Amino acid sequence: MKRQLIVMTLVLIVVLPGLAAFAPPRQDQTDIELNISVGYNGYFRKGQWTSILVAASNAGEDFGGEIRVRTGGLSGLAETTYRTPVELPRGSRKQIFLYVSLEGFTQRVQVELVGDDSRVVERQNADIHIAARGDILYAVITGSTYGAVDLTGLTPGTGNAYQANWQIEDIPPLSDALMGLDVMMFHDVDTGTLTTEQIVAINEWVLSGGHLIVAGGDSWQRTTAGLQDMLPASLEGTVPVPSLAPLADYLRLPSDVLEQETTATRATPDASSRILAATEDVPLLIRGSYGEGTVDFLAVDPNTEPLRSWDQTERLWYTLVASTGQRPSWSRGFNNWSIGREATLTTSNTVLPTFFQLCGFLALYIVLVGPINYLVLRRLNRREWAWFTIPALIIGFSVLAYTVGFNLRGNVATINRLAVVRVWDPQERAHETSLIGVQSPRRGAYDVAVERGHTLRTLPESGIGLNVPTVITEGTRYVAEDVPIDAGMVASFVTSGFTMAPNLDASATWHLTANSTPRVVGRITNTTGMVLEDIVILVKGESRELGTLGPGESKNFNIPIGPQDPGPLTIGNPLNQYGLYSTGYYSSYAYTSYSSWCFTPPGLWLTIEDVMPDDEPFSCSAGGVTPQQQETRRRYRLLGALIYDTDVSGGRGSDVYLFAWTHQSPVEIDLPGKPQAEENTTLYIFKLTKEVVADAPLVEVPPSLTTWIVTETADPSTMLNATPFNFRIDNNAQAAFEFMPFPDVRLATVEQLDIKFQASGAVQLEVWNWEDRQWVRVNVNPDTANAHISRASPFVGPENAVRVRVTSTDNASYDQVDYVKVTYRGRFAE
Repeated sequence: MKRQLIVMTLVLIVVLPGLAAFAPPRQDQTDIELNISVGYNGYFRKGQWTSILVAASNAGEDFGGEIRVRTGGLSGLAETTYRTPVELPRGSRKQIFLYVSLEGFTQRVQVELVGDDSRVVERQNADIHIAARGDILYAVITGSTYGAVDLTGLTPGTGNAYQANWQIEDIPPLSDALMGLDVMMFHDVDTGTLTTEQIVAINEWVLSGGHLIVAGGDSWQRTTAGLQDMLPASLEGTVPVPSLAPLADYLRLPSDVLEQETTATRATPDASSRILAATEDVPLLIRGSYGEGTVDFLAVDPNTEPLRSWDQTERLWYTLVASTGQRPSWSRGFNNWSIGREATLTTSNTVLPTFFQLCGFLALYIVLVGPINYLVLRRLNRREWAWFTIPALIIGFSVLAYTVGFNLRGNVATINRLAVVRVWDPQERAHETSLIGVQSPRRGAYDVAVERGHTLRTLPESGIGLNVPTVITEGTRYVAEDVPIDAGMVASFVTSGFTMAPNLDASATWHLTANSTPRVVGRITNTTGMVLEDIVILVKGESRELGTLGPGESKNFNIPIGPQDPGPLTIGNPLNQYGLYSTGYYSSYAYTSYSSWCFTPPGLWLTIEDVMPDDEPFSCSAGGVTPQQQETRRRYRLLGALIYDTDVSGGRGSDVYLFAWTHQSPVEIDLPGKPQAEENTTLYIFKLTKEVVADAPLVEVPPSLTTWIVTETADPSTMLNATPFNFRIDNNAQAAFEFMPFPDVRLATVEQLDIKFQASGAVQLEVWNWEDRQWVRVNVNPDTANAHISRASPFVGPENAVRVRVTSTDNASYDQVDYVKVTYRGRFAE
């Protein structure tokens, strides 16, 4: 025996090394290199998708595997792994985009390259920083030898500004990964090399509210090749222009440096576009709207003379960014993930029996087991049968209770879909984002797949809500794989993407009048083919309920706009106005009376109150809820997860929106290989086509149709946290604001200004003179709390901008300012 063991050992020693030679060669870790770029030059937005660009090269043998990133895993939040398959043949170089959802506390991202054998071949780390709510994120794409234009020199508001300088290949081909950007600029770069996916992503980003700036000049053809469909003008070649002085005139700046000939792109503006600056018959700066977004076309290259040597280009970028108006409070999608999680839990299967139903069931059990059982057996003279009847009744009631409970959960998994669809007439594409809940009737593992063209992720700050790890594969479809769900529990996800927009025949008209009461009139015809329930029209500070419209039905609306205060410019404004408006004069806008004590979303009680009828409060009952009450709960929670109003304008600007409800889902979610039931609640938000007309030669733009933003931020004495309402000031500080009408109601000529100013103490009011470049003190009538300026032209800057400064001469104490706001009078554009 011992001899046989020795022989076998010798054989193995000789044979095994030979067998190893037939094994596939081990991938040397040094054969593969990874380089990663995360977010927008290392910055990301909380709650938004973040792109990771992975550049991989393989100098070794063929490699197959996946790229993965793990997020969460801290603060009690279960880990989510995002992965995408990758193939790297020998000698290849590839760029792969992976998209992840990062938590707000994330400071570093680790990317791993994993082989088919689950072995980590290579990993790379990158630091990353969160961009705050008021910070501005720019991306500039250029191939210019002079480098990228710097857009951060002078930025609106009090937040910080960060710029990512990209090449064409750095642009993510997914619109969701661009949603954190505020402004994107193209100059002197070949956009003809953009892929179809990149072009679609940029298009969808602008539709959703992005601001696109495109520059022309000598290289206009290559710069605009892939962006033609979004431009506000038709381009027809180049033309020499004697001077760019009209750009300086537009900004109310000296024009000496710009008195030099250069080359401009000849552009014919679209009918809905607006020329901001022109020389002779050549438009130099054209602006158009595109969905919720803005597109500016500059007809010259900013890196050519004389614009390149002009030291005021930062003022040009500032004006373009600061004059885009407001964005509605729902424009960035879901933001309250705890309420979003509650929304996914709200299904018909989660309605519990009422207290009285439970008491009745228990009473029936007691009566049957006790008195009735006794009386029946006594009548039959078989009391000894109680040894059998009582256990039988107990078993029967146990089976009944189990059966009832089982039926309450259902027999198949339920997919709960709560969707928001934003539609911009006349665009053919609409943005969809949905909260998804997958409820299992019994313990099991599920794959959750979303239709092609849509993304899927766990809820930020909440995960799937079950504290179990989740793996999401990003391939042809996004799939959450093998998600374990216990009986009666719900796994939560969020999905987003674009879909075909339903056609709604609707329009609205703003009427500007000679007094301070503008109004909005319009008509709606339901051509969507769906029943639109509980329709509400929203404009700044007002709403109108129109009820339910079936296919083909029509209704009119007429909404006068009462006195209101200006709203803050959305971009660059980090302020949470809740503290301001919850006290004193503005207390009516605060959460002074919730719909229910158990539903208390943060922010102002504004849009949710406008959309939900007063006769449909949020029910706090744990059981016995009717189907209509449960549907009402779903709607409230969907709105609570979506809308965060921080000021009384709701960010609506001069736009007109229609909110309506349906029960048809715009996105397909399925559980491959498993049966499923569905519950759908969909909110459609239509931005209506509108026009603005003047009902008198001289019209008034009241404060309700203006925005404000803090200015003079470089001065250390400026109060960065001041608002034009209800603030205190001492002699060492100043409060400076820039007011501007909404884009659609800006006047061609401003003839008069009224500055409403009410304060107590030794305060003074100054207005910026754009011609003399200095502050001018104005006198305020104490009886009317008004400073009237009859010759307004020197005090009106680009896009009707008016700058106001408040200072104090009181050395002893603080002075109180109640409000400062501006009313314009002038002539509307023809």
